[in-house]
Amino acid sequence: NGSVGNSKRLFPQEVFDQDSGWQATASPSAFWNITPKSRVSLGYSFGASRSRVKSGDTNSHDITLAYFGRLTRKSSASINFAYNRQVPRSIDTAKSRGVTAGIGTVWQMTPKTQLTVQYTRALQNSTSELATGEVDGENTVTKTDTHFINENISLSLNTRVLRKVGVVITTSAIHTQTKTFTDAPDGEDAETRQFSFPVSLALSYAINRWMSWTGSYAFNFRTGNEKSDTSRAHTWNTALRLSF
Repeated sequence: NGSVGNSKRLFPQEVFDQDSGWQATASPSAFWNITPKSRVSLGYSFGASRSRVKSGDTNSHDITLAYFGRLTRKSSASINFAYNRQVPRSIDTAKSRGVTAGIGTVWQMTPKTQLTVQYTRALQNSTSELATGEVDGENTVTKTDTHFINENISLSLNTRVLRKVGVVITTSAIHTQTKTFTDAPDGEDAETRQFSFPVSLALSYAINRWMSWTGSYAFNFRTGNEKSDTSRAHTWNTALRLSF
């Protein structure tokens, strides 16, 4: 398979025109069905991001490898691995590398009910170098390293209560940690940690063969080692899908 995408963000107002920019991606992928019930997939994605003021310009490379196979008559398992590299195209942009690994299982409890459990862990390291001081005088180059960890475990229950009505309930626990190290003389190392517990309920209704409606509600509670990290969010969403 293969896909390409392009998006452009344009601000006609002069005060915001420096925020205009564009992004483009190209993503080829391949799938191999080893057996009728197991599959391996490999994908690569190249992305370019550019801004009008040439600040924050980057190129990105993403490689993904995944396996999906049947365990028992009613259960299957998946393993995912991804590697990401961001290459800066401007001096004020950090270079970063990231690795994501995940494992999941799907259990067909009944012909109409499916239970999915998934765990992912992502590690990312970013390095930036900033020059401070006078332009014609003595400049000091400050190096900053940022280590980011994200852990996510989710539980999802998908069931069809009626012939045209389906319900999906999802709950998750997310842990993020960021550590920043700097070699500046007056700089201080910093560490932040946050925990999030989102819960969502989605309802789908097949109106007919070419029209379907989806509505959902999500609640998210987030807290951390700083008082300002605590928040609650309520999100309502509705969508109508037409297929021709």
